[in-house]
This record gives sequence, structure tokens and C-alpha cells, in this order.
Amino acid sequence: MQLPSPPENHASKRLIHRLDRIFAEINVVLLALAIGFAMLDLTCFTALRASTAIAQITVAAETEVPAQQWVPAAAPNRAPSDIR
Repeated sequence: MQLPSPPENHASKRLIHRLDRIFAEINVVLLALAIGFAMLDLTCFTALRASTAIAQITVAAETEVPAQQWVPAAAPNRAPSDIR
């Protein structure tokens, strides 16, 4: 004896179609979110590398022997009678 096929349930087909559309929209949102996080990660990585390089340059500049301090040439001393 052959089993009768179950009756078609339009409500379940409609539910499956609705869920399929929802998940398709969620995939687009998740893709945009993933791209945004990747850009944020790249920006932070670049900023971190730049700050590390700047810190190394600063430390190197502070540890070098300072150059001779520039002293402006002193003006010749003049007696008050020399000034006109």
C-alpha cells in the first residue's frame, strides 16, 4: 500500500521564503560590518606602527649627545658717551 503524500502547507513555504529573504539581508549587513571592521583594524594598525616609529625617533633624539649650544654673539660694550 502506498502512503499518501502529505498535504502541501503554504504557510511553511511562505515562512521559508520569508526567512530566506531575511537571511539574505542579514548577509549584506554582515558583509558591510566585516568591511568596516577590516578598515578600522587597518587604521589602528597603521596608527600603532606610526606611533611606534615616532617614539623610536624621539628616544633616539633624546639619547644623542646634544650639539654645542648656540650662543648669540655678544654686542660690543659701548660706553654711554659712544651712543648718539
